[in-house]
Amino acid sequence: MITLIHTLVAVLVSLICLVLLAKTDLKRHRRDGDGLIASPGLRRALGWICFAPCLPLFFMESYTALLVWSGVVFILGWLLAVLPARMV
Repeated sequence: MITLIHTLVAVLVSLICLVLLAKTDLKRHRRDGDGLIASPGLRRALGWICFAPCLPLFFMESYTALLVWSGVVFILGWLLAVLPARMV
């Protein structure tokens, strides 16, 4: 049960960062005209925060949660990249 909670929290943090990165994507903003404009430093910080949950999972030796988290973030990242900007 604890592994599930760790995984869900890590996925939620990464998903929020991935959605914010998709919303502030400059190429989508130029093409579709909608979206948020963010500084490169903020986008870089969001990218690092997106992958930050792997560190506590690793140091807590919750390798199952780490593997599930990495798979889910990979799939969600690709799904967000494939979706049109108006759907994100």
